Amino acid sequence: MDVTVYMPSDAPELKRRACEGYGATIHDFDREADDRQTLLDAHVARTEAVPIPPFDDPHVIAGQGTVALEFHDQADLDVLVVPMSGGGLMAGCAIASRHIRPGCRVVGVEPSGADDTARSFAAGERVTIERPETIADGLAIAAPGLITLPINLELVDEVVTVDDAMIADVMTMLSGTGSSRWWN
Repeated sequence: MDVTVYMPSDAPELKRRACEGYGATIHDFDREADDRQTLLDAHVARTEAVPIPPFDDPHVIAGQGTVALEFHDQADLDVLVVPMSGGGLMAGCAIASRHIRPGCRVVGVEPSGADDTARSFAAGERVTIERPETIADGLAIAAPGLITLPINLELVDEVVTVDDAMIADVMTMLSGTGSSRWWN
């Protein structure tokens, strides 16, 4: 199956190579000048391709919920911590967790430089932020999904933010290339 991915031109090279390695065709765009959705809509109109949203789709949410199923199969979780961007992974995981282990606390985590969901939770409605700035490029979303936010508002206990220094420190710790001030 042919796969086309619209990827920001400043995306990490490792992500680009991985997508290409799986056979995807990459179309770069400038996240400051271009609107990914507009580019995608034009591509679909030209090619009749079937778009697959990254998070704001019931099928995607259901598929991403299998992550929580796997975690719950492996352990009796008291807390499930899930990264937040558009909210699809969290919505799927929260739905699964509430059915499997209703008492499990569900916590979302997002970069403080991309805190659209934390702000949306505080406001009780969808909040759009300016272009997010964070090293966690996969979580740099300006607003939570229209489908995902109501699910997450209902099922997620809390959303916390972490700064880029903490993210970098934990990445270093997990890579095994250095020590972490948070885990020593």
